[in-house]
Amino acid sequence: MHNQNIHVKDHEKSKTPRLSLVSKLEKRLKFKSI
Repeated sequence: MHNQNIHVKDHEKSKTPRLSLVSKLEKRLKFKSI
């Protein structure tokens, strides 16, 4: 259980930069669609 918790925290950390990348891609797509 404790190990799982640490893994989840690591996952959250790695997720953050990915989210910002996705938002950038979404903005590009919106500009292209206009």
